[in-house]
Amino acid sequence: MSELAAAPREIADCAGPRGLPLLGNPHQLDLTRLSAVLEGWADQYGPLYRIRMGRRDALAVADVEAVNTMLRQRPDGYRRRPLSAIQSVLAELGITGAFSAEGEQWRRLRRLAMQSLHADYLRRYFDTVARVTT
Repeated sequence: MSELAAAPREIADCAGPRGLPLLGNPHQLDLTRLSAVLEGWADQYGPLYRIRMGRRDALAVADVEAVNTMLRQRPDGYRRRPLSAIQSVLAELGITGAFSAEGEQWRRLRRLAMQSLHADYLRRYFDTVARVTT
């Protein structure tokens, strides 16, 4: 049985980093090294783990197959919590756009993001992107 098949069915039952009472984990999310923090938690707690955002629980998914399945099924077969809950959590982190969108807005933003991440596009603009990021 895979680790994901045996995973808890409720977010509250998932392991995750200990947060502060009432605040949760936002103070531990250093935006300058966010991916390293999240990756470290995945190493420690597994491919599905809980993050507390104030009084709300968020599920972090660090499994490529699970993420691909969710993305293929969105927004019709898979939806996040009600939009207002996601927007408020992401707004606390200063994140807006495709990550907080749902429905038709998400479809439009995803199409734009996928075009900009297409391998042909990235190959054509690699030198420019490398210069700008340096």
